[in-house]
Amino acid sequence: MNSDEIWTSINYWHDEANSYEKDYFIKFTLDFIALILLIRNEYNIGNNAERDYINKLKEENSEKYIKFLDKSKFSEIKKYLNDYPLINDTNGKDYWDGDFGKINDLSDFKNMIEFIYIARNNLFHGQKRVDFARDKIIIEYAFFFLNPLLDFLISKYNG
Repeated sequence: MNSDEIWTSINYWHDEANSYEKDYFIKFTLDFIALILLIRNEYNIGNNAERDYINKLKEENSEKYIKFLDKSKFSEIKKYLNDYPLINDTNGKDYWDGDFGKINDLSDFKNMIEFIYIARNNLFHGQKRVDFARDKIIIEYAFFFLNPLLDFLISKYNG
């Protein structure tokens, strides 16, 4: 695929996530596909490991991302994670910055990205299932961070 075809795919998957109304699992999955396409296209790190791309993503300008985030739901998510920190079910390796499994405040961009990635890992590789109540909440909250992240990255790299 050339870069134009990749951007067509990124925009298609993100638009599909935005137009789908009911299931956060589907919305999250579509946006995560778009995210991986985008960061693999834009970050030339010469490596195929998804984790390396996620770590590179954590270096983005978080102040600009925050402008895309709907802040109204953040306190609900923060409280939930304070009560039930998110752990990685897949391999025990976590890359939290500071408080393990929590997001400290609206400037905690690195942990927002880690939250998205661990939610994805747990859903696709771990003991989690979409029919568990907690997993539905985690995926909904992860989508809350992921969807505006894509809006931000698309505007930055293809805007």
